[in-house]
Amino acid sequence: MAKRLTSLQQLSSKVETLSDAEATQVLEYINAMEAKRKLISTTNTTEDDLIDYLANTSENLCARQVIEWEKVRRRSDVQAELNMHSFAATNK
Repeated sequence: MAKRLTSLQQLSSKVETLSDAEATQVLEYINAMEAKRKLISTTNTTEDDLIDYLANTSENLCARQVIEWEKVRRRSDVQAELNMHSFAATNK
């Protein structure tokens, strides 16, 4: 039973058939890909760290709590109004 070649094995066999000039071009391409990957990972990490820091500051946590309290208060106000209308309709 023949085993299928992995991508790495296929790449390895193709690299062996390249000329020096072609190998240099492939290496330049790989270096460009690695540099781009490092730039993207550094940029994302910095932004993510900043967002995480800002999200966990005490002011932001307090603001989130206030927003949650306001949501609960609005829901209870709406529910009380609905109950009042319902009660008024049944007493007519």
